[in-house]
Amino acid sequence: MTATTITAKITARAARSTVPDNAGAVDATVYVDGRDVGDCTLLPRQHDGRLDVWGELDHWADDSLRLALDAGTLSADDVVEAVISEADR
Repeated sequence: MTATTITAKITARAARSTVPDNAGAVDATVYVDGRDVGDCTLLPRQHDGRLDVWGELDHWADDSLRLALDAGTLSADDVVEAVISEADR
């Protein structure tokens, strides 16, 4: 079985994100093996500032990404780690 590669590309931050009133917000497109599976917005956690999911699934993931998550193509943790990896570059 071939390992799945999950990556992200940052598309907006802070005031340009879908949560413009949060200075730490990060929007990203998520890819599985190079294929676009959807978009998300992560926010920093209050207690440590680490990017994470927030609220219900439909708050932070678009329809396409929700389908991929529901299908088990990837997990919320996979999304968070891919976005953090790209955001820290």
